[in-house]
Amino acid sequence: GDYDFNDKVIDRYTVYGLDANNMVVDIEHKFVLRAAGAGFHNGFGVRMENVSPTDVASVTGTVMASNPANSFAILESNGVEAGQTDAVFIVWEDWKDVRTITKNGTFYNTVPLTGGEGFGDTVTIKIVFTTPQNSSDMDFDPFLVRNGVRDSEIHLPWKSPTGSFRKGR
Repeated sequence: GDYDFNDKVIDRYTVYGLDANNMVVDIEHKFVLRAAGAGFHNGFGVRMENVSPTDVASVTGTVMASNPANSFAILESNGVEAGQTDAVFIVWEDWKDVRTITKNGTFYNTVPLTGGEGFGDTVTIKIVFTTPQNSSDMDFDPFLVRNGVRDSEIHLPWKSPTGSFRKGR
């Protein structure tokens, strides 16, 4: 509602596995939630534009919601989100499942003195490709899924919504 994009602060560390021809054979992403300025049960996903879901052999390490009421992801057997044109993977369905609270309060690591405090878990996602991919096709499009509603996405300003948003799933 306030359109200030301070709802989540997430660190990302990425290692690309390359073959002898410098083609990408796998990727390991490490994500750490540092702060959350909204009370919604926001999910976090990544779209890899120009990579087909069938180019992915497996995605492991995703965190599905501990509360079934907050679950929204429908995954294929290889771990990518079902029904997408580009490879999309859900890192976590509910940010509250990937942090440890050390002090209760409003929000998380955002409000001095009265705010909740803690630390984020490291969520490690491993993506293995069926065939080596060109590194120029490794565009990274992170987005939030607003309050567990799959057709309500928050993207960076220059990125379009995924197929799930356009289909209104």
